[in-house]
Amino acid sequence: MKNYNPLISIIINCYNGEKYLIDCLESIKNQTYKNFEVIFWDNKSIDSSSKIFKKIADERFFYFLSESHTSLYKARNLALKKINGDFLCFLDADDMMKIDRLEKQIKFFLENNDLGVVYCNQEILNQITKRKSIFIKKNDKIDESLKILKRQSATILNSLIKKSELFKLKKYFNENYNIIGDLDLLFRLSKNCKFKYLNETLVTYRLHQNNYSKFNRDEEIEELDDMMSDFK
Repeated sequence: MKNYNPLISIIINCYNGEKYLIDCLESIKNQTYKNFEVIFWDNKSIDSSSKIFKKIADERFFYFLSESHTSLYKARNLALKKINGDFLCFLDADDMMKIDRLEKQIKFFLENNDLGVVYCNQEILNQITKRKSIFIKKNDKIDESLKILKRQSATILNSLIKKSELFKLKKYFNENYNIIGDLDLLFRLSKNCKFKYLNETLVTYRLHQNNYSKFNRDEEIEELDDMMSDFK
């Protein structure tokens, strides 16, 4: 396993993400782990996102333009059809990775064949106040599904996922949701495979005035109610 360097697919779903996109792309390009591909799914952006992406002179970066603008979770599902890697992760156009993120997370998989998801801690950068905070304050020894619901563990940003475990699910992202599709997917994964926590802060989530969920709490609560009703 020491000489095994699996391909990691990094999915970026982008809709008018020009403002922070170059930071996102550079954080990927500078990774110490080199065997990756970038699947850039352009959800019919009308800004300069495509031009910014195409300036990256790297054969590992692949551009796809959606036929029409879709919901985020439909876009994620469409992008999943393009991946070639045995492992995958998601990075939104306004977020970033630490330089050794992929190297450190894939190492856990190479040392533990039974894992389905390896997740790390994440930094939250408030773009308005410029303050930084840590997402996971503690990682209790409780059921992983409960940790996900309590928002103190895996997120779509901090998780590296084994493709074979994801593809065992009957469906990937639930396209009926607008906000909690990430949480729903991870919750279902936690019922089917083993998670491992890497206690290092390796990704940065950028909090700014355009974060959809921040201003749609009522919709988020309704979706959570629907999700829990499904599981009951």
